[in-house]
Parts: sequence; C-alpha cells; structure tokens
Amino acid sequence: MKKRIISMLLLTTLLLSSCGKNEEKIDADSNVSAEAIEKDKEIINNIGPIDPNNPSQNKDECNFSYIPAIYMQDYEDVTMQNGKTVAESGNLVTVLSMVASYHSQKWITPDVLIKDYPELFDKNGNIIINDTLNTFSGEETYEVLDYDFNTLVEGLAGTYDFAIVRIPHPSKYGNLSTYLIIEGFSDDMKVGVRDPNKNNVEAYSDKSYYDNIPRYDVGDLLVALGQGTQMYMFYGEPTNIDIEWEDTEVPNEE
Repeated sequence: MKKRIISMLLLTTLLLSSCGKNEEKIDADSNVSAEAIEKDKEIINNIGPIDPNNPSQNKDECNFSYIPAIYMQDYEDVTMQNGKTVAESGNLVTVLSMVASYHSQKWITPDVLIKDYPELFDKNGNIIINDTLNTFSGEETYEVLDYDFNTLVEGLAGTYDFAIVRIPHPSKYGNLSTYLIIEGFSDDMKVGVRDPNKNNVEAYSDKSYYDNIPRYDVGDLLVALGQGTQMYMFYGEPTNIDIEWEDTEVPNEE
C-alpha cells in the first residue's frame, strides 16, 4: 500500500486543534482526471454479494494494492446470525471484510464471512473482531492500543500501514459504536478513510482522492474520536497468509 508521510508542521497543527473542531475548511487539491476516477472505480468498487456463477467475482486471488471499498448498503438482503441485515447493522462485519479481502488478496465480502466462517461469530450472532483478524491477518500483524492522537498520526506516518478505530459512542459517523479504517493523514488537513457506510462517504468525503482513498476532514474525525476509542494498528504484511505480497510503498514525498 502506498503511504504518505505527514509533516511535523501538520502534526503540531493537528495536536493543537484536537481540543475543538476548526470550522474553517481548507480547500484540497481535487484535480482528479476522469481517467483516474474510472481507474479508481475499477480498483476499489465493491462487488456486492458473491455470485459463484459470475466469473468476475469467482477469483481465488486478486491484486489489491489498496484496501477495497465494501459498503453495508449493498447487502440489504444478507442477514447476519443476529437476525439483522448487514445494511442495518453490519458496520463491523463490513470493515472486517475489507481487511480480510486486502490481507488474503481475494474477495471476502460480508456474505462470505457470514456463510463460510460461522465460527467467527459468537452465540448472539455478533462477529468476533480478534478471531477474524487472527484468521485473515495473523495475530502478529496488528496490536490494539488505547486511543492517542499523536500515536495514530505518527504511527501511520511510519511504523503502521493502516488502523481500525472503534468509536464507542454516537458520532456523526453513526448512532452507536462505529468502526472506521484510517489510512493516513495529508498536509491539507484531510484523512484517508475507508468507511463501510456509503451514506457517510457521499456526505463527508471531499470528493477528492489520495491513493484511491476517500478523504474526510480531520477536524470532524477529532470530534468523533475520544475517551474509550480503541485503535487496531496494522503492520504492512499479513503474517499467516501464504501469498506473494508485493511491496507497493513509494518514496516519501517532499
């Protein structure tokens, strides 16, 4: 996965602003060509429930240079073990399906998790996050930390590839506990996010992309994060997947 290194000036600015939201929006460079947008859709667009009769979906291996986008709303007919549909309350299942797909280099969509991996769900039908991550990523691929904004920003600029953050309280991203994938921070006060809620992406993304990742406003994220937030910080390569893993990291930008 390509990574952008955050400047120390931006880190200082973010830390100083973490006590409250800066309402002033900073314009981002949104000069994205039509060709790039079409390529982006081809790379990351979710494919909905797996159809084994569709050759384009029935792939043993894919080449995901980026975490693929998968959205809850595309699984309104897929029911989880707790009786609710993925579209209704499948935030965590969808986040984990994105990580599982990326690390296994094949489509592990929510319907595949539910159908083929029942052992990853508890007796109440809720998916078990650590068991799922250990299955598809490996327990040495990530570590769980209490929320610290400095650690999140600096970690994604260096040691870590991406993070899952658990927001345990209502926020603009969800009425209950919410999970988001954080890819990294950029110098124009934006954060690359894989959000399983398509409505959030349409409402909060600045419609520009970096490394094919939708970007949210950092100030909005700061408001949502806080006490009780957990961070699942991921290193680069999965530790228990026997595949050729290509290094797609690029040199730091000046």
